[in-house]
Amino acid sequence: MEDNTLKKQEAGVYQEGTIVSVQGPIVDVKFDPEVRMPIIDAVINAENFVGKHIMLQVAEHLPGNICRCISLHETMNLQRSQKVWTEFKKVQINVGDECFGRIVNAMGEPLDQKPPVVTDERHDIRKPKTAYKVRVSKAGAGSDVMDTGIKVCDLFFPLVKGSKTGVLGGAACGKTVVILELINNIVKQHSGACVFTGIGERLREGYDLFNEMKEANLLSKVMMAFGQMDQPPGARREVVFA
Repeated sequence: MEDNTLKKQEAGVYQEGTIVSVQGPIVDVKFDPEVRMPIIDAVINAENFVGKHIMLQVAEHLPGNICRCISLHETMNLQRSQKVWTEFKKVQINVGDECFGRIVNAMGEPLDQKPPVVTDERHDIRKPKTAYKVRVSKAGAGSDVMDTGIKVCDLFFPLVKGSKTGVLGGAACGKTVVILELINNIVKQHSGACVFTGIGERLREGYDLFNEMKEANLLSKVMMAFGQMDQPPGARREVVFA
């Protein structure tokens, strides 16, 4: 194991650091001055003293070769002067049809009490920013309206393919019912697939939504990624990109 670690260090794909501060979900990690620093959004791996794996995401570079990180797991039992390591990779998530019908968090870890999702591919959840390009050939083309099957929606605010639509409303006014009906019609009428992201939801709401999709036989074409209220702020934020 030590020989393998040494080879990775010599190849520049592995580096160790030391925790110098833990303040809630914010963790500062110090590296030696002569070593390579992990880039922004890179993952730093840690283990607390009970053996639980904790992922830290680099958010800022501070003076003194210190990386300020946001924890994607609970930092309980994480302590100062503890050794951590990085392989200079970003947060990755599984990609493939095996994700249909599963509930995962921002790191791809299962939340549905089932075995881990195994796929042939894993992609970074954060992509490099690219410049916006206007397609001249489609600049004057008409909009393609999608038939939702909900007459009120199709009449007053039709959904345009490729656009973004928001459903706004207060508590218990029927937003989830509308979304479920849209998912049902997209899957069954248009032979499509959906990715449902729940950010800051209550555990009960996510559980009820899963059961409703299961009763409607929609799970075979729906992927779900949750960052619920009991998870750290970093995990709730990253589920947007997952």
